[in-house]
Amino acid sequence: MKDESLVINAGNRGIKDVLAFVYFARRESSRMPIHESYFDQARKTVSVDNAGCRFEPHVLTLWSSQTVEIINSDDVAHNTNFSTLTNLGLNQLIPAKSSIKVKFPLAESRAVPIACNIHPWMEGLFLVRDNPYFAVSDKDGNLEIKNLPEGEWTIQFFQERAGYVRKGKRQGTPISWTRVRIKVAIENGKTTDLGTIDLAADLFAE
Repeated sequence: MKDESLVINAGNRGIKDVLAFVYFARRESSRMPIHESYFDQARKTVSVDNAGCRFEPHVLTLWSSQTVEIINSDDVAHNTNFSTLTNLGLNQLIPAKSSIKVKFPLAESRAVPIACNIHPWMEGLFLVRDNPYFAVSDKDGNLEIKNLPEGEWTIQFFQERAGYVRKGKRQGTPISWTRVRIKVAIENGKTTDLGTIDLAADLFAE
């Protein structure tokens, strides 16, 4: 059994598997121009594997135009369960050494837990958006959303253990965000760097 709800790099204290995505309020339209660099992946299949009685990747991100292949590489059966809000949920047995393909055509407003009813320690997260502007932090705690359209966008962050973090420090300066949403101004041909965001340890207490 391995708890992956909080994975910290011992070297630089970076947090793995933090989600970042463009946020839209209910009154706002989620339609936004798609950069040509994303066209090739619009219809591609993404996969999550039941491997070694864990989900790989632990956090799965998906553009709603894509297909998900749920693989079971193990020698035992797994039951993969998504309790979605806007899409039809999934609760299906996947025999050993087999896979299924499913689609989730609607955006989910929050990250959805993944579970296996047979092996209850197996947990993960699943996020569906109706645009490709999302990212998951790597093992060093770094993330990047590429080729956002020019304009001002609201970016939301989520971490499995802490949830929607409201307070921390950005480049050493205290910050207070509503549901950890920040507005970012994007200019064509320029990179916007948010710098280092530090979070207090007590935010992750169970």
